[in-house]
Amino acid sequence: MSDGSDPHGTLAEHLFRHHAARLTAHLTRRLGPARLELVEDAVQEALLRALRVWPFEGTPERPEAWLHRVAWNAARDALRTERTAAEHASGVARIGAEPADEFEADEVRDETLAMAFVCCHPELTPTSRVALSLKSLCGFSTREIAAALLMREATVGQRLTRAKETLRTRAVDFGIPTQDRLPERLDNLLDVVYLLFNEGYSAHGGDALVRHELCAEALRLCALLVADGAPTAKPEAFALASLCHLQAARLPARLDAEGRPVPLAEQDRARWDRAAIARGFWLFARSLHGGREHALHLEAAIASEHAKAIDYAATDWAAILRLYDRLTAVRDTPPVRLNRAVAVAKVHGAAAGLDELAALADEARLAGDHLFDATRGRLLWSLGRADEAAEAFGAAAQKARTTPERALLAEWSERARQGVEPPAW
Repeated sequence: MSDGSDPHGTLAEHLFRHHAARLTAHLTRRLGPARLELVEDAVQEALLRALRVWPFEGTPERPEAWLHRVAWNAARDALRTERTAAEHASGVARIGAEPADEFEADEVRDETLAMAFVCCHPELTPTSRVALSLKSLCGFSTREIAAALLMREATVGQRLTRAKETLRTRAVDFGIPTQDRLPERLDNLLDVVYLLFNEGYSAHGGDALVRHELCAEALRLCALLVADGAPTAKPEAFALASLCHLQAARLPARLDAEGRPVPLAEQDRARWDRAAIARGFWLFARSLHGGREHALHLEAAIASEHAKAIDYAATDWAAILRLYDRLTAVRDTPPVRLNRAVAVAKVHGAAAGLDELAALADEARLAGDHLFDATRGRLLWSLGRADEAAEAFGAAAQKARTTPERALLAEWSERARQGVEPPAW
């Protein structure tokens, strides 16, 4: 036993982040995805019991084994109290004998990957996949998921309930898809990790632009996907891992002291995480060992161009524009075209960039996205059209969903109205 001196909050964080997901995956393999609700209740019971006991009796020498035994017993007791004899017989048959307390590394990896595929099953809606992944893979509470996804806690609870009901009624299997089905299923999983990282890197609302815990969970899942011997270690998975590392490398320089976003042109590159960049380059090289060019390869290649530039002026915008041309051929979305318009402006001038934006105006208005107006404002400002720029920044500030972005855009609007010289863009 330890001396039990861990603060209550630190202990709870450790339990939920480091043990809940592994226990959930392990018991779900034993009992099946149809029993996910029961599994989560059993894991919750084990964690709550630890929080009640460990602060007074001390942390066990093998805490995960302790939690495993308690969760296993809770699951077994729940099965024994199910109402019908048929359910009882089936449940007891599946639970079998008590498993060993130790977890082999390969077993943990395979069980977690299988759990990831359950959470990202095509029968579930995209939002439900993200919510269930945060719950079962990352150990987030319903309240934390609601905060991360900017949803009401009750709404998240309903989505999770419906997702588990779908897993139960569709008799979803627990396991890694066969090779013939793996590419399609892997794309679903990569989409969830991609969305998870992006929400952490640039939140869609709230008082903080960056949610570091979401970025960290996405990077952890990336490491799982590309681990040696993992069936998911495919070129597109390496490309996603590369993209996430190269983007995460900028996080130390992404916000100013007030938590407002620092534009790429103004970031102190000495603060970029060089180890993350080196890891991103290595992952990108590994991603090229395949015949299919995925959109993630192109996004990682764009991030690589930014990462290898010694300063903003050294950025190879012509190469980036060529990559965006290829990216629009496989992922022709408004965000991609918006970023391509910036590259056009850097290569051919701000006026050319504004022409590109004009073609996106209708879609941007429908989407209510502040980035269109913000980008238009930067280009207008650089052309000396300060009044129009101020108006564009004002419109962007009204649409921005995070407090830091609203503050920065309002400041730019005011500076443009005052005739202040525009910053580098």
